[in-house]
Amino acid sequence: MSPLRSLVVVVVVVAVVVVIVVVVVVVVVVVVVVALVVVVILKVVVVVVIVDVAVEVVTPATPVVVVVVVSATAAVIVVVTVVVVVVTVVVVIVGVVIIGVVVAAVVVASTTENINIKINNNFEINIYEHFEPLLM
Repeated sequence: MSPLRSLVVVVVVVAVVVVIVVVVVVVVVVVVVVALVVVVILKVVVVVVIVDVAVEVVTPATPVVVVVVVSATAAVIVVVTVVVVVVTVVVVIVGVVIIGVVVAAVVVASTTENINIKINNNFEINIYEHFEPLLM
């Protein structure tokens, strides 16, 4: 295996690992955020109920406050989750595209180097001369 091809393998492996790590981190963050928000919602509901029972004043407004807080929090969870998922998808797509471009460039560089196409055995074209400017 030429040094160039081994470099391609290393670059691809590193890029794939980076993409996987990013996805895993994003998933963990989403799970943690959702869990924390759910805990906060439960605490709010429990506190409001306990206060109501302790004071023995069940005002009509209290359930409304709970519903509004819970709804707002749920909305925030949904928005944050959607944003994180979209960002993850974009990062993965960009990562895959970058991997593809790097691989293509290196493969072109490694396969076109020192290759001459002979047409009718007398007209010779050095492909590398044509591709070299693109690779710089």
